[in-house]
This record gives sequence, C-alpha cells and structure tokens, in this order.
Amino acid sequence: MHDEGSTLWSVAWQSRWALVVGSILAAAITFVALLYVTPIYRAKTHVLLGGSGMVIEMPTSVQQRPVNAALSESAVIVMKSNDVLRAVVEDLELNKRAEFNPALRDKGISDRAKNWLSGIAATVRGKADQLESEMADPLRPSDPLAGTVRGLRSKVTSKVLGESFVIEVAAQSSDPRLAAMISDKIAQEYLEKQLEQNARAGGKATVWLEERVSELRADVAAAELKVAEFRTNTLNSGEQMTQDLEPRIEELNAHLARLTTEASDLKARTDEIRELFETSNYIALTEILNLAVVSELIGELSEEEARVADLKARYDDHPGVAKAIEERNLVARQLDEQIERALSGLDIRSEIIAEQRETLRAELQSARRALADSRQKELLFHELEREAEASRDVYNRFLLQLKEVREQSLLQAPEASIVSYAEVPVHPVAPQKKKMAAVAGVGGGLFVLALIVLTGGSVGRVRTPLAVSAQTGVSSVIQIPYVRGAKSPIELLNKARQPSGSDLLRAVNWLRLRISGRETNGVQVIMITSTAPGEGKSALSLLLAEAYEAGGYETLLVNADPAQGGISELEGTEEFRKSKFSFLDYSEEAVHSLESNGGLENALKKRQREMRRTDAIIVDGPVALSSPEFIEFGLLADHVIMACEWNKTGTEELKHSIDLLKAEGLNVTAVAINKVPTKEMTPVTVPLSTTRRPLSLPPPNAT
Repeated sequence: MHDEGSTLWSVAWQSRWALVVGSILAAAITFVALLYVTPIYRAKTHVLLGGSGMVIEMPTSVQQRPVNAALSESAVIVMKSNDVLRAVVEDLELNKRAEFNPALRDKGISDRAKNWLSGIAATVRGKADQLESEMADPLRPSDPLAGTVRGLRSKVTSKVLGESFVIEVAAQSSDPRLAAMISDKIAQEYLEKQLEQNARAGGKATVWLEERVSELRADVAAAELKVAEFRTNTLNSGEQMTQDLEPRIEELNAHLARLTTEASDLKARTDEIRELFETSNYIALTEILNLAVVSELIGELSEEEARVADLKARYDDHPGVAKAIEERNLVARQLDEQIERALSGLDIRSEIIAEQRETLRAELQSARRALADSRQKELLFHELEREAEASRDVYNRFLLQLKEVREQSLLQAPEASIVSYAEVPVHPVAPQKKKMAAVAGVGGGLFVLALIVLTGGSVGRVRTPLAVSAQTGVSSVIQIPYVRGAKSPIELLNKARQPSGSDLLRAVNWLRLRISGRETNGVQVIMITSTAPGEGKSALSLLLAEAYEAGGYETLLVNADPAQGGISELEGTEEFRKSKFSFLDYSEEAVHSLESNGGLENALKKRQREMRRTDAIIVDGPVALSSPEFIEFGLLADHVIMACEWNKTGTEELKHSIDLLKAEGLNVTAVAINKVPTKEMTPVTVPLSTTRRPLSLPPPNAT
C-alpha cells in the first residue's frame, strides 16, 4: 500500500522506462563529454609542526611557541600567504603557464562569470581571505604576478589533518610532476620563512640583549662603587664598628654592676656603723671598722672607764677622780672623732662610687647609641652589597643569555619539518568520470520525471469517480479510502474492525447497497476482478464479505484466483475465527491438494450444502480475461465489480477491460477505486451504518 504522498512514486513507476532511458542518455553524454576534459592531478606534502630537533641541545633564548590549534591554523594561513605563493611562482616560473596565469589564455564566458562570482564572494567575506603574515607583501593591481598568485591559490589547499599537528599541503595541476613540485615547494618556502622569522627574532633579541647587558654592566659598576665608597668613609671616620662596641658595652655593664654592688655594700656598712656608734657598741664597731687606732682608743677608753670606776669607789669626790674623768672623756672624744672620720671616709667613698656609676652610665648610653648607629650603617652596607650582588647576578644571566643567542644563531632550525614529500600522482582527481556520469544519470532521470509531472504525468490515470464513470459507462463508482499501516488484505480487515476503520467499512457498505439494494431475494453471486495484479482485488473481496455478513447475510467468500491471492491463507487465522462468513479456497493449489488426497468429491458436496444456505457469494476472481475459467465464473455472477488503484491504473486499460467483459456478457455493475488518499475522497452524501441488522429482521430468502 502506498501512502498519501505516493503520487510522485506512482508517476515514476508508470514512467520508469522513460526515466531509465533519460538517465542512461544523460550519463552517456556526460561520460563522453568528460573524455575531452583535461585531467587534473593532485599531489600532497605533509608538514609536522614542532621542533625538528638539533644535533647540539641548547636552551633557546627566544622561547618557541607551543604547538596548539591556533598555531596550526596560523601555519595554514601562512602557507597560502602572498609572499609564500609569490616565491613559488618565481622559482617554478608559473607565470609562464596559462594554467596559472589567466593573462595567457583567452577569457571566455565561464572566466567572466567566475571573476564576477569571485568579486561578489570577496565582497561578502570582506577581509576574511586576506589574512597574511606580518611580513607578507600585499597584492597590488600593478603587480605582474598578482594574477598568477591568485590562480595558484585557487589550486592549492592546506588543512590540518584531524586533531593532529600535521598539515597537508595539496596542489593541483594538469601536469602531475608540476603538482608534486608545487606542493613540495610551498612546504619548503614555509620552512624558509620560519627560518627567516627565527633569524629576525634572534637578531632583535641579540640587539636588545646587548643593550640590556650594557645597562646592567653600568648598574653593577655603580653598585660596587657605592660599596667601596661606604667602606672607605667608614674606615676614615674612625668610628668603631659593631664588633668593637659590643665587647665594650659588655665590659661597661659589668663594671657598672660591680660599682652598684660596692655602693650597696658601703651604704649597708655605713648604716650599721652609725647604728652601733649611736648605741656605743664599741666592741662590734671594732670588728666592723677593723682600725688599729679605733681598737686602741676603745681599749684606752675601757681602761679609763675602769680606772674612773675604781677611783670613785675608793675615793668618791677626790680631785683625782675628776682628773680621771677628764682623761676618760678625752679618750672618748678621740674615739668619736676617729669613728666620725671613718664614717666621713665611707661617705666620700660612696660619693666617688656614685660619680663613677654616673660616668659609666653616660659612657654606656653613648656606646649603645654608637652601636645602634653602627648597626644602621652596617645594614645600609649589607643592602648595598646585596644590591651589587643582585646586579652582578642579573648581569651574568643576561651575559650568558647573550652568548647563547649568538651561538644559537649559527644553529637555527624551523619550528616544523617535512615528514613526507609529495609523490608524483598517477591517477587524476578530476574529472571523476564515473561519479559525474552517475550524478548526471540521476539528474537526467529527475529531469525527465519533472517534465512528466509538469506536463501532466497523471493524465490517463484513475482519479475521480465522475471521470471514471464518464469514461467507462459504469454508473456505480465507489472510492475505497487508504488505510495507513495495512500491508495485506488480512491486516486491512483487522484495521476495518477497529473504530478508526469506520470510514473504510462505510465505503464498502455503500458499494454493497449500490449493487444489491436494501432488500434482495435469492442468492447473490458477486465477483471482484481487476485489470492487473496488485490493485486491491483480494482486499476488496474480504471487506465486502465482512460488510455482507455485518448486514445480516449468510455470506460465503470464495478464493478463485489461480495466482494465490492475498486471502489464500485466510483460513486458520485469528481474523477468520472472528468472522461470521464462510470461506472456500477454490484456487488451483487447493483443488490439486484435495484431488491428491481423494477428498475433492466430499469437499464439493459439503460446499454445495453450504451454498444452498448462503445469501451472498463473494468471489475473489482472477485478473480480467486472464483465463477461460474467468468467463465461466463471470457469467455465473450477478454482479462483476472491477477493482482498480487510484492514480496507478490507466483509464484506457480500465475502459478496455470493462468493454471486453461486457462484450462477453458479464454484468459489470460497479468500479471500486482502491487506496484513495483522504484528501482526494469525494464526500458520501448518505452516511451508512456498519452495524449488524437486528436478528428480528429476517435475512433475504435463499433459493
């Protein structure tokens, strides 16, 4: 079954021989024409991006760019730049070949059209195709090689192979050797441009490094001069350095600590002496002062005290006693003077120590200030030394880098290498005669199909009921709608029993009423035929049997098609078990099977008994006039229905078949147009119910 969009396919099938002839003719003409076209050969050279390796490994001063997708695309653009192509044109003298130089060949219509289209494309693209390297020479109108460069660019392609860093350079030419030479030369020119670019970069780097080294040398000299001047000024000033001041400060701190301890001891001793002196504890004073004079005076005072006491005891108020007291007092006064003199000496000693302490404190503070100043100067000195050392280190690095650049300039290597040179091609890439002939054949067939459609490819095909009725003289012409998804008569019956198949059963019921009427007496024999196989004859027979049975008729479906039609396998299927009508397989194979089994006579008697109880017999007959048996079947039928397919069956074929059937005496009462698209259906004026009649209504009488 064709779908609703099968009109074009139907036209193509009907005109298949015209399409085949047109395709073969177009392919032959194209192939012969291509024999006179100059063959074009293509040669390919492969370039690998990345360092090619050096015999002497040396760290590069100018870092090479990492290989990535952006670098690959840049390399592709450079390979098709004007300066690279100009060098190729000059070396190979391509400007003397008309293939590349348009000035050497006569301009035809195709050249003018090509130039016009190229101008439009350049305007649309703008500057997209003018990406060139920084040092590329622009093409000027007055440049004699401009046309040749453009012609060469149109025959050269460069691309990155997949996700690798390999660039394929392909060149086309009518001369295979020249194509190989061009692709190799482009790759070599690219490598030379890389060398020139590296040399220019190395030269610029060398000049810059020399200037920088000179500046750094001056900076190192200035820094070292500052260090020397600082050291000289420090030595000439006579100032003590940190290493001299730190021991001096430690010594002063120790001396000050000793004086502080001594002052504390003197104060404690003085306070103790005063306390003993005030309490007249001369014995303790003797031990503390440890002075011979004081010891002697204390001894004399003790003797005088003893003598005074003895005289008082002996003589009481005797004049000698008073004299002894005076002598005792004199000794006591001398003792007091000696003690006071000792205390005065201690005070003087304390004052001297205090003065010494103050002097030491002042000297210590001065030394500490000198130490701070010395450390500050030393920090400044170390900073100057570090600055000089850093300047010297940077200078040494740049000096080493300068030497490396100078040495590397003698060992320059490009950032790419040729991994495979072009081989001289043997087979041309254009024109591809077989492929172009095949395309021309398809195009020729499509052209013929378009002409057929435009000139009315569907003229002479069965389409509308009115046209079919007018051409064949049959008044009852019924349209059977197309049902999507049904590829066999049994599947179509299953679809018709579903709610979505109501339109299909309504059309078949309409056909039943048009040929039989609402009330009919006697057995009706209806035979369905067609002009050719595959026009829906068997499907219509099956649907018509379902419609008669649904209308309350005892129905028998007979398969009389010797070609084993679509209902030959109906018996035993699930759809047949759900059906109420009977089925008789009267095909040649079924009859031969019964004859071989010896049951033909019994089967015929059984079928005769069933036919006597039948109201309607639907016969799926053979194709019209295909065999003498067809006429015999047709003469027994009350009605003959001619089945045809929408937009496929020819009206002349249909009319011729109907005229022949009528001439043989067959009653052709209706034409059924099968597989009609929904949009092409003619509305049915009287809607018909497909439900079975109530059992209370008697079916038509059987004879």
